[in-house]
Amino acid sequence: MPDDPIGREIAQFRKDVKEDFADLRGNLAGLVSRDVHDAQLGRIADRVSTVERDLDRLVGAIEADRKGTAEKRAADRRVVSGALLAAALGIVMQLLSSTGITP
Repeated sequence: MPDDPIGREIAQFRKDVKEDFADLRGNLAGLVSRDVHDAQLGRIADRVSTVERDLDRLVGAIEADRKGTAEKRAADRRVVSGALLAAALGIVMQLLSSTGITP
């Protein structure tokens, strides 16, 4: 039978099918199962949520620092204003006492 044309065609067909199945097996071996894919996707989602949570905390810390910095600047301005006012009053009192207006 292998000598006749139909036999050769059948043999070639079997060889081609065998090679195709071997290629398919190789391709399927490289694929991951749905369970593994879902598990990896779940791990990635957990990591993303952890990063989001950390980012939210970082943004909150930066905003708190900015608010604290603004409050500190306002307090510094009040201290400087008070010091300038005290110095000005001291100069005025010195002038008044040197002119004899105040005892």
